[in-house]
Amino acid sequence: MAGRWDHTADYRSSIALASYYPRHYLFIANDNHTFDTLNKSGSTDRIVRAFLQYGLSADETVKALRAGEPFRWKE
Repeated sequence: MAGRWDHTADYRSSIALASYYPRHYLFIANDNHTFDTLNKSGSTDRIVRAFLQYGLSADETVKALRAGEPFRWKE
């Protein structure tokens, strides 16, 4: 996860880092360093917990990511 408006780590650095992992998925939130909007919606916890508990391709993780979709940054 990365925040588009993160003043500490530019989102483009996260894209470059993720590209080094053979199997990666990067969720760039339209949010800041502390994911204020995602946290208020509860999406951060849902996404992280589902990923850590079930893995990336599990239905639970896909549902959590889908619920966070309104907060994803899009060009």
